[in-house]
Formats: sequence, structure tokens, C-alpha cells
Amino acid sequence: MNQSTLFKFARRFMYAVGCGYALIWSVVIWFIVDGGLITQNTACAPVVWPPVAYWACQEGFVAIFAVTFLNVALSVTVWSPVIVAMAFYNLTFAPTAMLVVALNAIGASGIVAIVWKVIWGGYSILRRELVEEFG
Repeated sequence: MNQSTLFKFARRFMYAVGCGYALIWSVVIWFIVDGGLITQNTACAPVVWPPVAYWACQEGFVAIFAVTFLNVALSVTVWSPVIVAMAFYNLTFAPTAMLVVALNAIGASGIVAIVWKVIWGGYSILRRELVEEFG
């Protein structure tokens, strides 16, 4: 792989991670705002494990994938400061905390790169249209 190919791969990887990070945050925001599929279902109940809480559902629940994805999304976003703090208290949480920190650092950078690309693309289109119209 030459340097140009590696740079293209890194850029596409950053965009993909940014999109995934945006998806994770959108799931968390959906759960906080609505979340009726999980919170109002009798098959699911919160499992409190101090200092965090997760959702557990009975076997055979139709949306078990959604609950599992929600628990991962909550771990990476909302509960990430707690997980990092727990790693300082108990070193067995250190690998999980490092993974959460890495996902947040790369994911947030990816979102910034995507937003920058969209803003720059919009600016380029606007500039091109203005140059064509007004010379």
C-alpha cells in the first residue's frame, strides 16, 4: 500500500466510525426521548448495577437485538465517564475503559470530519453557483 491508498483508507475509516458513532448517539437519544418499545414492555425491566443501569429482557423478546444495542450504546455514551472512573477504582475495568475512551475519541473526531466535509461541500456548491450567476 502506498501512502495515498493508506490515506484514503484512513479517511474512509474515519467517516465510517463517525457515522457509527452518530448512530449510537441517535439510539441513545431515541431511548431517552421515547423508548416505549423497551420501557413500556412487560418483558423488559431495568437492571440496576450501581452506579449504572441497563435493560434486560426475557427470552424470546422480539426486539432483543435492540435492547442489546441500547445497552452497548449507553455504555459507550452516557455511562462512559462512570466506566472510566470505575477503572481508576478497580483495574479490572481498565480494558473496557480504554475501549470506551478510544471509541469516543475516534467517533467524535469522525463526526467532526463528517460535519466539516458537509459544510465544505455546501460552501463549494454555493460558491460555484454564485460564480456562475454573478461571474
